[in-house]
Amino acid sequence: MNYIVLVIIFLGAIYTTSRYGPARTFSLIVLPTMLYLATTMAYKIANIPAFDPVSCIAYGTLIGMALGRRVPKLTIHPIDYLIAVMTLTPAISGWLNVEFWTFINMGSDRIFWWLVPYMLGRMALSDPIERARALKVLCIATPIIGFLALLEWRLLPNEVSRFTNRISLTNVNNEMVLKRFAFFRSMVFYHHPIDHGNMGVMTGAMIVILAYMSGKSIWSRTVMIGLGGSLVCIFTSMSFTSYLAAAVAVGLVYFFFKLPSQRWVLPLFVLFMVGGMLYLTNDLLSKQLNDEQRINANALQDSLWIRALIVQRAWEFAQQAGFFGFEREVSKDQLALESVDNSYMLFIIRFGWIYLAGWVILLASFTVIAYRMFKTTVFAPTSVRLPVITATCALLGVMCGMYTVWFGFTYSYFFMIILGMFITLRQMTRTAFARSAYSPMPGSAARGFGVRQTPRVRPKTEPQSVPQAEPQAVPQTVPQTGRVDAIGQN
Repeated sequence: MNYIVLVIIFLGAIYTTSRYGPARTFSLIVLPTMLYLATTMAYKIANIPAFDPVSCIAYGTLIGMALGRRVPKLTIHPIDYLIAVMTLTPAISGWLNVEFWTFINMGSDRIFWWLVPYMLGRMALSDPIERARALKVLCIATPIIGFLALLEWRLLPNEVSRFTNRISLTNVNNEMVLKRFAFFRSMVFYHHPIDHGNMGVMTGAMIVILAYMSGKSIWSRTVMIGLGGSLVCIFTSMSFTSYLAAAVAVGLVYFFFKLPSQRWVLPLFVLFMVGGMLYLTNDLLSKQLNDEQRINANALQDSLWIRALIVQRAWEFAQQAGFFGFEREVSKDQLALESVDNSYMLFIIRFGWIYLAGWVILLASFTVIAYRMFKTTVFAPTSVRLPVITATCALLGVMCGMYTVWFGFTYSYFFMIILGMFITLRQMTRTAFARSAYSPMPGSAARGFGVRQTPRVRPKTEPQSVPQAEPQAVPQTVPQTGRVDAIGQN
């Protein structure tokens, strides 16, 4: 079953890209695939990257662009170079620690999961027609996921992923049912409940961005249904990581939207976030842990205890990681952990301190760009300000949550898409700072979708029924064209 699905994704990406362009592929292929089929089992071939949904999208899009000669024209931004360098760093780590083929596989993996979604996000937001189409796809897909999540949350734990396993579509570890606060933690089509919750944050942010850039308000019925599905995904995951990311994102959006002149808070918050992570790491390293502390601990205390254990055991290897890390040469047995639920610690262990430095540079550059965008759009209408604020705050919220989960689930793919959208937003606010640049073109949305368009003023024309007076009948004191000019001015 999984082979059939992979072939359909691959051929669908080729056909859609070659005929309509990569922006249409994003709307009709990328979004449905990553929302519903991201965990499809890969087809593995020795010494080349495995064929999974992500690589099938990338291969199909590249082949379709070559066949249809539909290479989009994008203005290069300095962040594009940084993303390319951060794509190459993990590949170098694989080469130095293992062999040349690891360099090829790791480089391809980073291109598929890092560079391709970033560029797709940039291209999709540049097309006003596809913005409306992508919004419609999200507003249909997320309520379905939310409904299935409610079933898993209370009635049928892990039943969706177990069903896809039974039909040989996925191979997700769902034997152990996770429970919190007397409810089951839903995971539906994803690898883990945390991934499910973070996807709710990402899809909710994307819906808001696309809605206002397609001429719709978040209070419209379609958008409200889509946002409701995203909120259900966040809630039913029962994940403190997702709750933290959502709380930070929503809180910052509300603050900067209500107080647009207080943009100085943005760099202050980023400094507080980085400083808080450093302080928390130092505190967890000095904390004395024993199994007795977990006996009477509640769910939150138990989660914090696990994070402290992860930091303490991973720090020993992080100190020895060097510039390019160990790639995957450090096993679970050496760490004595099932997983390293800390993205930044895992970055150091796998790819080295250079890769973490790349993330720091990315965060600093992102903050400077966002600050300038806030300054540029301080007096702009809501349709311009809210997408900028939402993209900024959603990325910061997820970065906060990444301290307690690894970066590599399906949500990381959407993280890169929104980052690409953010850079395109930056270029649009600089080159086309007007309401018309964010509105769809006439007829851009599907019939019945309900996109509100900017009203058009009917041009004034000269009346055709006014007869022209004969030259000899017009008084000499009145110019011949005076009557017509007066009508045109009125």
